[in-house]
Amino acid sequence: MTSAARAPARPLALFDIDGTLLVAGDPDHIPCLEEALSEVFDRPVTLDGVPLGGNQELAIAREAARRAGVGDDEIDALLPEVMTELGRRFLERVGDRRHRLLPGAPAAVAALAGAGWDLGLLSGGARAVSLAKMRAAGLADHFPFGAFGDDHEDRAALVPVALSAGTAHHGGHHSPDRTVLVGDTPRDVDAALRAGCGVVAVATGRFGVAELAGHGAQVVLADLSDAAEVVAACAAALPRPAA
Repeated sequence: MTSAARAPARPLALFDIDGTLLVAGDPDHIPCLEEALSEVFDRPVTLDGVPLGGNQELAIAREAARRAGVGDDEIDALLPEVMTELGRRFLERVGDRRHRLLPGAPAAVAALAGAGWDLGLLSGGARAVSLAKMRAAGLADHFPFGAFGDDHEDRAALVPVALSAGTAHHGGHHSPDRTVLVGDTPRDVDAALRAGCGVVAVATGRFGVAELAGHGAQVVLADLSDAAEVVAACAAALPRPAA
């Protein structure tokens, strides 16, 4: 092997946060986004009627601003400022989030790492908010990289962003056929299928087992409470199994 060659990467599991690792409906996230939108666009902006589950922070903010009568050019120009203001407000408020951990989440994450998996985040939330939640829940050390809802408005487009971040962090080459997305919404399932990844859906958010299976998830779990089951499910969902 030449010095320029890259070692083969270990399998990669990319985790959603809200509804997958933490209870959905963080008490500070939506208020902070509404406040940031209203501040930056200088008018009342709410998330009333905007689809949230599995959606991207940028897409949510864009739709909310449109509903408040903001033009697309102004939205394009000011969305980065909205994300910055959102992060600032959330960091001021976020407290301990360990009580919001879903059953089995820490043990399942640790079991995957112990079984030879690399771990990253694929979150619809903005980077600053997502990382703050992970720190507050005591899980940040397990997730050294990821892709976030202020990186792109299309969830499937976050996959190559996360793979590149994983490759840069670990030195191996991460690819979709050795990657599994773990999430709780049909949008997670759709993103994985469009990106060529495997998917493990968990019915710990707003969608049940049958509904997630009906959207094409290869593997659906009721929750993450059985760590061995989670490891087996991720291995079974890999598009290209381990040699």
